[in-house]
Amino acid sequence: MKNYDIHKNRSSLIRNIAKQAEQRKTHLPENMQQTVQIDLRGQRYTKADQVDIAEKIERKTKGVIKADDVKFITDDN
Repeated sequence: MKNYDIHKNRSSLIRNIAKQAEQRKTHLPENMQQTVQIDLRGQRYTKADQVDIAEKIERKTKGVIKADDVKFITDDN
């Protein structure tokens, strides 16, 4: 789970997730799927923010983490 201010540290969040995904990829069984949870509780965000982050993570990880595998924890759930 990651807890970053998505408006001030979005690039750092994505860069950190991509770095960790690459490191973990070498240690996971071949068909294992990586996922990530991002804690947005207490932050202002839009659906567009969530889509942007998820798509950038997929791009930066070269598909190791798919956009659909990026989950967001919100005040609503």
